[in-house]
Amino acid sequence: MVEDDQDRRVRGLPVLGDAGHPAGAPHRLVLAVGVLDVIDVPEEQQRFIAELKRLIEETGLEDEARLVFGRMTLAVNRYLSGQVIPMDGSCYDLAFRLARFLPAGSDAQEVGERQIRAANDAKAGRVRERRLARLARGSG
Repeated sequence: MVEDDQDRRVRGLPVLGDAGHPAGAPHRLVLAVGVLDVIDVPEEQQRFIAELKRLIEETGLEDEARLVFGRMTLAVNRYLSGQVIPMDGSCYDLAFRLARFLPAGSDAQEVGERQIRAANDAKAGRVRERRLARLARGSG
């Protein structure tokens, strides 16, 4: 049986690109920093998410994520929801999987390098937000 996005939402399961946030609402993420702090998903991470969504949309298979990502689909859902930022190797895996479905002329190596730069920026943004949360809490 093939499961569509509506079925998954009704059952409370994640849908590719569905972060569970109302449209326009800022992403919120709970991170463990000593005591749990709630931080906004940094702007850099939001750019990474937007770029990944754009690449997925370019494939024309955003509703068939398993065809593109296979076993990585759950990890991709976590990247898109802002829960996790991929490591460099995962960025290359994403790029090579996406490149098979992107329009001709898309270079997997170039896509991978762009994803790595965006992911590294996102990681730096998250570190900054954690540091600010700690300082605000007074345990800097």
